[in-house]
Amino acid sequence: MAKERIDRDDEDLVRLYLTDIGQYVLLTKDDEVRLAKAIEEGKTAEATLKKTEKQVTPTRRRELNKIIRAGARAERQFVQSNLRLVVSIAKKYQASGLP
Repeated sequence: MAKERIDRDDEDLVRLYLTDIGQYVLLTKDDEVRLAKAIEEGKTAEATLKKTEKQVTPTRRRELNKIIRAGARAERQFVQSNLRLVVSIAKKYQASGLP
């Protein structure tokens, strides 16, 4: 009885998760390229800021921080939009008997 409830609860959680990730739009090739560029620019800006932190002007610091935030948003969107792919791959491995 308790095992059935746990199994049912697990199924509900999986269903909830699948519903949740279904809200994210799948990316086109152009979207992936655009997001990848923004991510790379954000990482470059972060490295630049760390390297020149003491010499950078307040205006330049704001510009770099803006690019860093845009990169972080792009990375989050990229990951969220690919969650269905992760689930799809996991299902294939689950069917193969891997734990």
